[in-house]
Amino acid sequence: MSDINSSVEALCGLVDAAPATDDVVVVEKKAKEPKVKKDYPFLTKKQLATRLATDQTFAVDCLLILFRRQTDVEQATESTRTKNLMSSHAVNGTRLAKKVLAGEVLSPEDITMLGTIVPRYTTQLAAYFRAFALAENPALAEIAAIYGV
Repeated sequence: MSDINSSVEALCGLVDAAPATDDVVVVEKKAKEPKVKKDYPFLTKKQLATRLATDQTFAVDCLLILFRRQTDVEQATESTRTKNLMSSHAVNGTRLAKKVLAGEVLSPEDITMLGTIVPRYTTQLAAYFRAFALAENPALAEIAAIYGV
């Protein structure tokens, strides 16, 4: 017990011996970049999310990718039957895609909705872009096998 007390007293003595200061030091941290292994050749979900948040044209392209993954019935009925868009996004996502394909300009409300819907599908989009990259460059299959994708 005396060992614990002497240790506490020693620590208290160190605290008491520390010089008093009124200066406050603020340390700023840099924003973290998404960590990606240097040899991973595919877009990650984090990279996709970052790009979707900053590139509206890319977000529209991704919406069209998601739209084209829907079946004809889903596109016609603006609903979901298979695992594509969530049912809560099917109506608005399909409407936005049809609007873009018709050459219409998206309203500010449409752009807000685009920013709400598309980022929810980074897993599907990552799989799409990975499959596209593999089709374009079959040599990537060896690297993909390392990562189990």
